[in-house]
Amino acid sequence: MTENNINLEVVAEGECPSIACVKSQEYMVMATVKAPNYVASSRAPLDVICVIDRSGSMQESNKLVLVKRTLLFAVDSFTKDDNMCLISYDDKIAVEFPLLPMTDSNKEVARKAIESLTPGGSTDLCEGLLRGIRELAKGRSRDVASVLLFTDGLANVGNISELSIVQAVRKELGLPISQQNNNNNNNNKNEETEKKDEKKEDEKKTHNHFTVNTFGFGSDHDANMLKKVAETTNGTYYFVDKEESIARSFADCIGGLVSVVGQNILFNIDAATGVTIKKVMSSFTTKIITPGLSYQVIVPDLQSEEKRDILVTVELPATDEPVSVFPVLKASVVYKNVVNKRQDTQQCLFCIDRPVSPSVFPPNIALDKQHNRLLVADALSNANELSKNGQLAQGKEVLNAAIQRVQESVSSQEQFCKGLVDDLKKCLTGLQDANTYRSHGQQYMNTCHSAHGYQRTSHSAWAGQQEYSTSNKVGTRNTYMS
Repeated sequence: MTENNINLEVVAEGECPSIACVKSQEYMVMATVKAPNYVASSRAPLDVICVIDRSGSMQESNKLVLVKRTLLFAVDSFTKDDNMCLISYDDKIAVEFPLLPMTDSNKEVARKAIESLTPGGSTDLCEGLLRGIRELAKGRSRDVASVLLFTDGLANVGNISELSIVQAVRKELGLPISQQNNNNNNNNKNEETEKKDEKKEDEKKTHNHFTVNTFGFGSDHDANMLKKVAETTNGTYYFVDKEESIARSFADCIGGLVSVVGQNILFNIDAATGVTIKKVMSSFTTKIITPGLSYQVIVPDLQSEEKRDILVTVELPATDEPVSVFPVLKASVVYKNVVNKRQDTQQCLFCIDRPVSPSVFPPNIALDKQHNRLLVADALSNANELSKNGQLAQGKEVLNAAIQRVQESVSSQEQFCKGLVDDLKKCLTGLQDANTYRSHGQQYMNTCHSAHGYQRTSHSAWAGQQEYSTSNKVGTRNTYMS
C-alpha cells in the first residue's frame, strides 16, 4: 500500500441482512471508521512536552529514576524531526529545556537535563501542566503533538481540587466551563449561548488539536482528575500500577502517537428517506444536526489499525411492496489525512433487503460485541460516579448487572467479551470499602473506561483491552522493554 492510498475506511453492517417490509420496526446498525495497518517509510514528526512530577514522593520505589530512564530512552528513539520539551515541578515549576529538535547536540542537552532531575518538595500539579500546555502553544510546529503528564500523588499547592484543576485546563485551552462545573455563572445560560460554547469547543478540539495524556503512578494519585484532564483533549489516562510498568505505558503512548493516520475526524450519520434515527450510541461527543435525521460524532485521532464503532438505532418504515436494496443510512467522515497532509472524505451507504417474509439469520456477533463494550463503558462511568460519592454498594450493583448482561448476551463466548467480564470483576475488587476505592478502585474503573470508551489501550495487561492493541504499539513496547 503506497502512501498516496493511505485513507480511513468507512463501513456499516446491520443486526441482520433483511427485515420484513410489511411493518415499521426498530433496527440496529454499526457504523465503523477504521485506519489501515500503516508502516511509514517516514512517520509524522512529533512535538512532545513531558511534564514530570519531581516532588518528594517520587523518590519512593525509585519512581523518578525509572521515569528518567524511560525519558532517556525516548530521547534516543526520537529523530531530528521530532521536538521535545521537558518541564519539571514540585512546588516550583522549571522548564528544563524548551521545545527543541532532537538533533545530536540537543539530545545531549536533553540527557543532561533529565539526569539532573532530583526529588524536591510539594506538588503544584496544575501549574506544571499549564506551563506544559503554554510551551506547546508557543513552540508547536508539528501536526501530531502531545503533553505527557507524569505524577504519583495529589496536588497540594495552588489548584488542588479536581474541579479547579479541570477548569484551569479548560480555561487555558479556551474551552467553555461546562454548566455542571460552574453553576453559579451559568444558571441563566440560554440555548443560543450554549450552542456558541458547543461550537467553540468543537473548533478547539479539532482545528487546534493536540492531546494531553496522563500517567498516574501507584495508589495515591487522583485518577478521576487525571482522566478528566486527559478527556478534555481526547487524550488517554494510563494507570501505572507497578513501577516497572512506567516504560510499558509510555511506550504504548508513543507507539500510538507515531502512528497517527487521521485527525480532526467528524463522523456524520444521516438517515435515508423515510428512516428515523432513534439513538446514536458512542462515548464520544455527539451533536444533533437535525433531530431524527442527522448526527455528527467527534472522533479522536485514529492511529494505525485502530477503529471506532458507532451503534445507531433506527426505525424502518413499512413499505407497500418488497425492496431488495433499501437504503437505511449514510455514514461519512471528513478528516485530516496526516500521512498525505490533506483533507479527505470517505463514505458508505448502508442498505438492506426488505422482503415480505425474511429468512431467519444468526445474530450479528460483531455488532453485539460492540454493544457489550458500550454497555460496560457506561456501567464503569456510572459505578465510578456512585463510588466517588460514597455509594459503594450501588456501584457494585451496577458492575454486577453489567457482568450478568454480558454473560447472557449472544456474544458472551467471544474472547473479547470474556475479557470485558474479567475487567469488570477486577474493578469490583476495588469497591470493597472507601480505602480500596481510593487506592485502586478509582484507578481501575478510570483506566478501563478510557480503554473501552475510546477503543484504545490504556493498560496493555488487562484482558479486555487486548483487542485494541496495534502492531505499532506492540513494537514500540517491545523496543522500550528490551
